[in-house]
Amino acid sequence: MCDTVLTARQQRFVEAYVANPNGAQAAVRAGYSARTARVIASENLRKPEIAAAIDRATKRRRTREDTRLERVRQELAQIAFANIGDILDERGEVRDPSTWPETLRGVTGFSVRRRVRREGDGKPGRVVGRLTVSLRHKLKALEVLGKSLGMFPPRRR
Repeated sequence: MCDTVLTARQQRFVEAYVANPNGAQAAVRAGYSARTARVIASENLRKPEIAAAIDRATKRRRTREDTRLERVRQELAQIAFANIGDILDERGEVRDPSTWPETLRGVTGFSVRRRVRREGDGKPGRVVGRLTVSLRHKLKALEVLGKSLGMFPPRRR
């Protein structure tokens, strides 16, 4: 590990190179002359302190991307594995939405079916409302999640 401090231009080169690993373009974006960019890029990439800085920056970037990818996968899994039955209690009544499990993030809306009870016998009366639950596109979420996990190899033609 080198303790050498990079110049501001070298640091900009590192950042530009990590964003797009084309040495000449990174050199120009870092402020070097377009005429000498290829030579400067080649020299910079051979310097151990710059190579180490590129390696560290690449690892940090990959970690951030992996974290974002994992969050997207988790959200897709929430939508894909939502179980509509989890919103009903033992009597078939809709539970309070604050008690719904995390997997029901995929619910985009719902309305409740209500019955009016007849006086005296306690039997259900006429329906005055209807339970309608809308989920996000489960199949699409499963498809995208499966593809991100490499579960569906590309078809050969």
